[in-house]
Amino acid sequence: MWFLLTLSAARAECAPADLEPALDRAEAAYMTGDRDGLVSGIRDAKAALACTSPSAAMAARVLRAEALVDALENDWVEAEEGMRASVAAHPLLPLPPTLERDQRLHLAWQRAQEASIGWTVGEGMQLVNGTMMPLRPDTRVLGAKGGRGGARNGVRIVSLGLGVAAAGLYGAAWGSRFQYDRALDDGRNAEALKHYRSTNGLSIASVGALGAGIGLFGVSFAL
Repeated sequence: MWFLLTLSAARAECAPADLEPALDRAEAAYMTGDRDGLVSGIRDAKAALACTSPSAAMAARVLRAEALVDALENDWVEAEEGMRASVAAHPLLPLPPTLERDQRLHLAWQRAQEASIGWTVGEGMQLVNGTMMPLRPDTRVLGAKGGRGGARNGVRIVSLGLGVAAAGLYGAAWGSRFQYDRALDDGRNAEALKHYRSTNGLSIASVGALGAGIGLFGVSFAL
């Protein structure tokens, strides 16, 4: 399967600054149906990862790029699972507008946002998907390096941060809904459609963030 591609690929040509441009190329290649370009972009991203620790957002993008390979091959079961792994890495990372244009991919991302994610407690703190935590999700992960200390407090800080983010996203969703109603009343249908999609995306993201925060806070009591 695609997720078995390892971080050791092209280690000799490691260049951390190439990570984001490589992912940009991979996503652009997906939108044109260029499988070779998509695979090449992921390979270059993995080469960059061989000598750097990614942020949670970059880890989520790498996992999402791997899901794009499955989507291009019309394997939507694996594609949705890859999207779920991306959501576990960074619940608040939106699907970019370029990828949103693919309606089937957008649906897979929405299902991943709504799907539950289970967490298990490991031994001490580990760098998982670009974040130090004592937990591992029941999804694919990008990298896991060991560490020590601060497990319970670290998890609670992350969970509270997700709760605050969820509240902010929910408020933004209400603001977008207000703009949708106004545009609809004024007959600006194209603008109303834009706000409708924005409201849905923000609502789904807020629910995903809140669910992840509650789950992590509950797990912290076992640490």
